[in-house]
Amino acid sequence: MKSESLAILALIALISTGFQAEAQDDWANIGRYQKANSEMSARPKAVFLGDSITDCWYDADPAFFNDNNFACRGISGQTTSHMLVRMRKDVVNLAPRYVVILAGTNDIARNNGRIELEDIFCNIVSMCEIAKANGIRPVICSVLPVKQYRWRPEVTDCAEQIIRLNSMLRDYARKNRFRYVDYHSAMKDEENGLLDLFKKPKYIFLFIGDGMGTAQIQSARFYKGTVDNNGAVTEADLSFTSFPQVGSVTTYDSTSFCPDSASTATSIATGHKTESGVINMCPWTRDVPYETIAEKLHAQKGYKVGVISTVNIDHATPAAFYAHQKTRKNYYQIGVELANSGFEYFAGGEFQKVNGDGTGPDNHTVAANAGYNVVTTQAGAAALTAGAGKTLIIAENLGDGKSMNYAMDAANGEWQLTDYVKKGIELLNNKKGFFLLTESGKIDWACHANDAAASIHDVLEMSNAVQAAVDFYNEHPNETLILVTADHETGGMAIGYKTTNYDTFLTNLAHQKMSYAKFDSTYVQGYIANKTPFETAMQDVKNVFGLTLPTDPAAASAGKLLLTDYEVENLRTAYERTLKVGSSSQSKMSQQDYELYGTYI
Repeated sequence: MKSESLAILALIALISTGFQAEAQDDWANIGRYQKANSEMSARPKAVFLGDSITDCWYDADPAFFNDNNFACRGISGQTTSHMLVRMRKDVVNLAPRYVVILAGTNDIARNNGRIELEDIFCNIVSMCEIAKANGIRPVICSVLPVKQYRWRPEVTDCAEQIIRLNSMLRDYARKNRFRYVDYHSAMKDEENGLLDLFKKPKYIFLFIGDGMGTAQIQSARFYKGTVDNNGAVTEADLSFTSFPQVGSVTTYDSTSFCPDSASTATSIATGHKTESGVINMCPWTRDVPYETIAEKLHAQKGYKVGVISTVNIDHATPAAFYAHQKTRKNYYQIGVELANSGFEYFAGGEFQKVNGDGTGPDNHTVAANAGYNVVTTQAGAAALTAGAGKTLIIAENLGDGKSMNYAMDAANGEWQLTDYVKKGIELLNNKKGFFLLTESGKIDWACHANDAAASIHDVLEMSNAVQAAVDFYNEHPNETLILVTADHETGGMAIGYKTTNYDTFLTNLAHQKMSYAKFDSTYVQGYIANKTPFETAMQDVKNVFGLTLPTDPAAASAGKLLLTDYEVENLRTAYERTLKVGSSSQSKMSQQDYELYGTYI
């Protein structure tokens, strides 16, 4: 058996958290695997004997054992004395080719009382001798690094004891030509504790920038660096761009290389690909639901769970952590699943079809009937404190599509994404742990609208929200995991291209005072109703975006915001079309119109 096959252990290095509850008349818990041993139909290739690390390994990756004909015989909390008693029933009688022994940490933690290091070593040697005498090849594993046992803080020299025991085991293995697997060297930090990478996180933050590809991140960094430095070519850092681990992912789904948020969020939440438009159901037949990471943590680990989104709380990305639907458009049913999830905290925009078909209770009532505090004012949200119980917050100030406002449109004092993350931490924080999913959903909407400024400001606000999690991490550095990712990119954003002579025009965006969507609701609807002249409308365009007509008295000082004749005529044509037909769907647009103007979301 190649030692490389054991490497997966590093992914689930869970240090035992205490004593295993055992029947008083079965001290070594021999009965734990009695039934499994009697049902073994074939000689296993290897038996893995150990404590909680081995025990949890099977739960984390049963295929590793089943596909390779390995037998897991780990029991949480056990010491080498327990395992030595179990050797015949759980190893020798199964007649494997190998026994993989990972033991000793619970002895050092005094789970069975104080024991000398030499006696721990002798127990492991005895297991190896029993194996060898029965034609079984021992594989000895090092004890994993530990700086302090949470359940045994009085053991202050565990790191040193582990190093000494591992040295004894390594020398013994070399002398007897047994295979020795050195996890300790690969997994230790500078203080001989377990690297953060391998620790089981107690507090998990997952941030998803919907539509946030590399260009969206870089444009925000370039914009901030340029604006903060008077136009100089300077790249700014965001809260998450200096994280120690960075990677990239592919985002295609079962149907397309250009997927949607339903299928990609399903992949993030469950590890399964599906069709575009489908939420947590298998592709094609759509008859098998997938369990999400949030549901598993909630049901199996007792973690509290929160879901936040700047778009509708039943939109595809947040829904992918609690709902299971054949189509993302089953909005009312998604809202019902939200209420039935039992998750402790939801916050975001309004339900998209809050009243359903009108024959039953609205989604607010459904949530209230399920025991949720349904809060629809900012003051009510601010008043919530730890212990408030299950809570659903619908933002008081809603923007387009009943979502939260873009960051650049938010009024002074209006809660933004960061505020809801901070409130989530306050309400979810507990001794067992929590999982908080946070989506910045309108990065995607802004890029559908070709609104670079709105995208940039929402990425910057997401950076602020991540910083709130980083601040929490700084208080709990050994127990917190923060993941920042995206479900897909939107719009094919580029930073400078040939037609602009590769000028990025980033400083021009500083003149924009509101999003495309807010400009539409604030001004454009009135233009359509009043048939406002083009030149009059362009005064508003100048005030909001800075774009200036050549005929404007201030044209000489407009700089790069001065429109060319070509640009003016294209704007005039688009404006006249708007007055005639207003906003439209793709089915009602000519091919040329759709190519030029597209649709919003």
